[in-house]
Amino acid sequence: MGDEEKAMAEDKVKPKEIAGGLIENKVFLSGADGKLWPMFFFSVLLVAALNFYAVSREPDVISIAEIHEHENEVVKIEGIMISWVEDPYSDGSERLDIILQDESGVAEVRWFKFGELPTIGSKISAVGDVRQWEGRFWIQSLGNGALQWDSSDVALPEGVPLAIIGQDPEPYMGKTISIEGYITKTIHPDTVWTSAYIADHPNYANSKHQLRLFISSASGAWIEAGSKITVTGQIRFEEREFRFVMYTQGPEILVDYTEMPSISVLEWGEKDTWGYEMNKLVQIEGIPYQDENADWWIQGPASHQRLCILPGDRLLENNASAFNGVDGLWTGRLVWLANIDEVCLDDGGDVSSEPILGVEDLLVEIVSHPSSYLDDPAKQWNVTGYLAGSLAPDDSSASVRDAQSWRDDKVSVYVDFPSSRNQWIEEGQRMEMVVTVDWNPLYGSMNLVAVEWELQGDALPADTLSWDSDVVIWGYSENNMVFIEGQLMPANGSGETWLIRPETNDRICAETQGLNSLNLEAMNHSQPWYGRLIEKQDIDNRSTYLCLSGASSDDSDGDGLSDWAEREVYNTDIDAADSDSDGYEDAAEVLAGSDPNDSASTPTET
Repeated sequence: MGDEEKAMAEDKVKPKEIAGGLIENKVFLSGADGKLWPMFFFSVLLVAALNFYAVSREPDVISIAEIHEHENEVVKIEGIMISWVEDPYSDGSERLDIILQDESGVAEVRWFKFGELPTIGSKISAVGDVRQWEGRFWIQSLGNGALQWDSSDVALPEGVPLAIIGQDPEPYMGKTISIEGYITKTIHPDTVWTSAYIADHPNYANSKHQLRLFISSASGAWIEAGSKITVTGQIRFEEREFRFVMYTQGPEILVDYTEMPSISVLEWGEKDTWGYEMNKLVQIEGIPYQDENADWWIQGPASHQRLCILPGDRLLENNASAFNGVDGLWTGRLVWLANIDEVCLDDGGDVSSEPILGVEDLLVEIVSHPSSYLDDPAKQWNVTGYLAGSLAPDDSSASVRDAQSWRDDKVSVYVDFPSSRNQWIEEGQRMEMVVTVDWNPLYGSMNLVAVEWELQGDALPADTLSWDSDVVIWGYSENNMVFIEGQLMPANGSGETWLIRPETNDRICAETQGLNSLNLEAMNHSQPWYGRLIEKQDIDNRSTYLCLSGASSDDSDGDGLSDWAEREVYNTDIDAADSDSDGYEDAAEVLAGSDPNDSASTPTET
């Protein structure tokens, strides 16, 4: 290109100079105005960029070793999932505890309202708040979106024979594998932490290889000793015991019900070996009888040979004549009864288990013979149990357990109640039900469907809440009837009434609809209140809070003064609406300023 052509090209791109400014693209900018437009466009671009950053920004990814530096902050961690436990305290909470590991350490993730998880050994990320209690840190996450993973990071279990692990386990260290074999110990449905062995033969004496299993998270069903199982988990070296072990989860133990475990037959002459059969299904031959204390026993061949049996009171009432004195082979679970220092056959006997089954009886039967239950969904069974949580009128399902209190229960089963109800059914209520057995493909579990039911006895008494307890403790009583002592405060700007702890900022909302208006004098005193503890939503703040629904104080005589106020403040009769018989009820006299205990003092005279 020549000098003349270059000059022409430059002339095309250079702005033309004129007096007072520059002209380019037919826009004239003069003086300070030439700076304002670029500043304006730059500010618009900056605001747009900040808005985009605010919307799209994710929490910072930190290493697990840095968690303690971010207390009460929202962070994101990434690592390999090495174990998890569902409902770690067996209290029915919708919580999953996960252990993640990266190159810097391990961390606990408490996932509430959780979803599905990939297999152990998968790489996942977790977003949540860093919480701390007495020096223990964890990540608290909520909802399905809190945990994420890519399909390429999901560990695919490799099937490995038990014998190969026994010969050379090191190549499988830290890998997710599946092993098929026979479990050597009976696993309770609700046991959250336990251990057992998986062997290559159902008989201990004939097995050539065994591997220790550390099992976390409840299996949800009985797994009988000797059952053929497929277990998925990770192989690790346990330094404390100097051996290789496998970590797995109870729900991931798959039982092959087509191959039923053998039931051990107890021999009367070998009672010292019965300890090896504890908690297992066993059989023993003998004659049941009832002693002078109304306890039941199975009599062996010799006079000194006997085994206590626990058929259950309701069972004996319905079938005592058929149960007593029948010589036969009796089946049940061998358990230790601490109060008499004896082993016993729990709910044993083919005859005794026929009329009405308890929750545990039915689960044992289903685990032992599942096909006979699930293949006939129309068949009905009589079952008794205790409601594991208060059932609202609009709820259609709940858990039923084998004991009134969660402290004493061993098993529970999910029950659908399709019929509508007008009232709550309280926790601990004993129920006799006619049910069918159903299979829930969504959860891969058995559940019962109640065709009809009858309530028996009383439910558990109302819980008493303490202001000194953590709100998490209060959450265990959600939907249950509770007592709490507090002072009633009038409705605030939001229209809600509150119970407060005097001289503090502690409070809980109270729904007092229908409360006798005369009882508003109770606002002046701290006293016990009774109601149902429910969870309400604060839509404006996108949060939830606890509230006492149907809050009331006991008022035996219905005069508008609570029993507490009559006893502690006015010394009036809680069973008489008009304590001084002057024709004016106690509450009316209190509000008018007269003495409810003096017939000469009436509202008209004050």
